[in-house]
Amino acid sequence: MNTKATKRRAAIPKSLAPHFQEFSLRKLNVQRDALVIMQRALEYGDLAELRWLFEIYGRSAISEFVQQRGENWLSRRAFYFWRRYFKLQSWKRAPNHHLREQLWPF
Repeated sequence: MNTKATKRRAAIPKSLAPHFQEFSLRKLNVQRDALVIMQRALEYGDLAELRWLFEIYGRSAISEFVQQRGENWLSRRAFYFWRRYFKLQSWKRAPNHHLREQLWPF
């Protein structure tokens, strides 16, 4: 396997850079920073960026992220979409999820 090609494929797409303003893209590691990368791509990614995400992490890892962390880490809109996409019947509930709309209704 060509490591140069693998590195190029694993590099975070530059088109996602606006969604990682507090990070240096060069310093993000696809293994170490997988959770934040998944969160930003699922929330803001376009079709090409999502294809990259699924190629790098695989469907099962992304589904597990949505099931275990989606309600806490994603917007209500994005969580609902990905929950339906993966046909999740159960997921880890956010603490005080019933207060979410009362505290910030957007």
